[in-house]
Amino acid sequence: SYSDVVSVTRSNVPAATLNVYPNPFTQGLTLEIVSLQDEAYNVIVTDLQGRTVATRNVSAVKGLNTISMNEMDELKAGIYFVKLIGEETITLKVVKAN
Repeated sequence: SYSDVVSVTRSNVPAATLNVYPNPFTQGLTLEIVSLQDEAYNVIVTDLQGRTVATRNVSAVKGLNTISMNEMDELKAGIYFVKLIGEETITLKVVKAN
């Protein structure tokens, strides 16, 4: 005899969205995290060689969360990756201009 049929439905709605601006930036990079629930996130910024150049722990509330990453002002011009790690991971490329 077979067991009852069980189905699992996975939502394609992301747990969070990430927007960064301005891009490219010279100073004052801002992150906008829209979270579907209260959640703790790690923000990790790496350079092209994969070296971590900035980190931030964020306790986001449900809805829009705005974070200023002023520590990015001191970086050299170049390409960086901003990674938001929570229930899911989102990575965006940003450009630091002179």
